[in-house]
Amino acid sequence: MKKKGLNYGENFRIIYPFPVFPEPDLVTIGHGVLISGNVVFVTHDGSSHVVRTLNPELKKISTKRPIKVGNNVFIGNRSLIMSGVKIGNNVIIGANSIVTKDIPDNMVVAGMPAKQLMTLEEYTEKYKLKYGGNR
Repeated sequence: MKKKGLNYGENFRIIYPFPVFPEPDLVTIGHGVLISGNVVFVTHDGSSHVVRTLNPELKKISTKRPIKVGNNVFIGNRSLIMSGVKIGNNVIIGANSIVTKDIPDNMVVAGMPAKQLMTLEEYTEKYKLKYGGNR
């Protein structure tokens, strides 16, 4: 993917089956990012085909939009990241989420479409209770 223009930071990891980057040159991934299997990064709006067919004057308009992933982000299995989305730093995206809007720093999101569930601080407190923070 790097040869095709994917821009990524240090300690970037992906889990098999590999994510799909149809236009890797439009995706920027920060440091310390972990992407689970079957994640898809959609950098364009394919539905524009119908509009362009009916309106020839719109044929040259680009629907491609970049995707930016911040630092220290986890993207859960089978998630879909839509065009133009910016994902902040220190973000957790639950499995099977459809991310259609920007996600601010320090958030946990999930769902179809993805919604903010809690802050990372709240998640950390739940994590400590569930797994024991004093081991």
